[in-house]
Amino acid sequence: MWEGSPNVVKESMAANTPVICTNVGDAEWLLKDVNGSFVTNFEVESIAEKILEAVSYSQIHGETNGRTKLRELFLDSDSVANRLMDIYESTWKEV
Repeated sequence: MWEGSPNVVKESMAANTPVICTNVGDAEWLLKDVNGSFVTNFEVESIAEKILEAVSYSQIHGETNGRTKLRELFLDSDSVANRLMDIYESTWKEV
């Protein structure tokens, strides 16, 4: 029912696969303008409908633009790793 920033959403985006998720944490923000992504409520019928839409999207279009969106948000693995290295290096210099 709640979550901060779902890793499974970012993993799916990185794989350029359609995403179906409920509106938890930053999921709606992450998926804004990502083709083939579907944010839904918690109703079974709505989730089932979005699954069908995602399958249809995949059959017609194939991949999404999720990986590109992650790069734009600086949430790709290289950007995150570089930020972590910066934090570690700045902490090391303070010791």
